[in-house]
Amino acid sequence: MVNAFMLTKKMIQYMGDVGATNSGKQTLAEGMAERRLRNVEAVLFDFGGTLYDVHPAPLRAWQRLLAAAGLNRFRLSDYYQAVANARVRFLDRRTAELVASGRSPSMTAADWTRYNRQILLDLGLPRAELSDDLCQQLGEAMVLARKRYRLLPGARDVVRHLARGLKLGLVSNTSEDLRAYLMNDGIIQCFDVITLSHEVTYWKPDPRIFLHSCLALNTIPSRTAYVGDLPVCDCKAAQEAGLLPILIKRPGVHLPACAGLGSIPTISAIAELTALVEAEHA
Repeated sequence: MVNAFMLTKKMIQYMGDVGATNSGKQTLAEGMAERRLRNVEAVLFDFGGTLYDVHPAPLRAWQRLLAAAGLNRFRLSDYYQAVANARVRFLDRRTAELVASGRSPSMTAADWTRYNRQILLDLGLPRAELSDDLCQQLGEAMVLARKRYRLLPGARDVVRHLARGLKLGLVSNTSEDLRAYLMNDGIIQCFDVITLSHEVTYWKPDPRIFLHSCLALNTIPSRTAYVGDLPVCDCKAAQEAGLLPILIKRPGVHLPACAGLGSIPTISAIAELTALVEAEHA
């Protein structure tokens, strides 16, 4: 169990290490990119969008509701892009704002309505047809569908392979216990630490949630990689905490720019992670 005193003491030490890396003319981002994965001893994973797919079930629910409302169907590629835009421009940044102000990043019903409305607008659906009632129904369908998370292709093999030589951890902003998913998919034993925001009361992008995991793994941030799909709450936050971020981005999807996020490794599927790590260790 990581107590508050130990975490605060280690945070001071870890942030000192980050400051040393950032000395002189070399920026933290440049130093991390140069160092890359050569000295990595541990890998931390985000949950939704990284190890588990957040798309299929909500997508089917949305298609049914929109068809019933008489709205035009949309292309799958457009849906993925619209969701990526909303996750970065609304969900990612909104979470960062709430955490920075000391508030819980839990999304309200009104927040989800605005989030869904933005996705539909990006899909080109007429604003006049996007009633609050429809957006609310879509939000409810999304919540129910996400109770059926599905492990992404290749994720099980990657986790099991990396666990043979590295310490692994899960770090997630969540209000539910995700261990059941890991257990059902036969990978819970691969994780040395599972850090869930509602249990530790730190939420990404707060650096303490990353440092909590490093302390529990007995690793230092500069030797810990973090894999996530959100530029701000995942990658930039991990980078600012001193970890090496790796961004996972669906092929064909363009992510809005993230100010302050330096050059970092990017993969298009979780299955590519093993090759990236092993190439850097070769």
